[in-house]
Order: sequence, then structure tokens, then C-alpha cells
Amino acid sequence: MIKKKLIKILSEILKKKIDSKKKVKLQNLKNWDSLAQINFMMALEDNFKIRFSMEEISKLKYLDDFEKVVKKKIKTN
Repeated sequence: MIKKKLIKILSEILKKKIDSKKKVKLQNLKNWDSLAQINFMMALEDNFKIRFSMEEISKLKYLDDFEKVVKKKIKTN
């Protein structure tokens, strides 16, 4: 469920379909840049009612990384 929501949000931000079966490295996606990253982070924070630290943001490279952090944060809230 969380991964589907992440893919939906990311697809909307990048305006392209994301293949959920592949390991997605965000830097390799077309239209991924610092603005897309900020928009993605803000959308996740709003949708899941969580906050990311600067340290976490610097470590998140793959969509799976975001999924793990979001799951962890939801459990602790």
C-alpha cells in the first residue's frame, strides 16, 4: 500500500509512469532534480503526516529507501 502511494506521488511529480517492478534510483529518473526532490519530500510529509531530517534526506537514494523510512516513521507516530 505504501509503495503504491509513493509511486503515485512520484509519478504525479515527474509527470511520467514509474515501473514499480524495478529498483528505482531516483537520480536516474528523467525530470528528477532538486526541485522534484523537494516536491516529493513535501508531498510525502503531507500525505503521511511525517517529517524527514536532513540526515535522512541525504541518505535516501532509491524509492525502496523512502518506503522503509516512511514505514518506520508511521509505526513510531
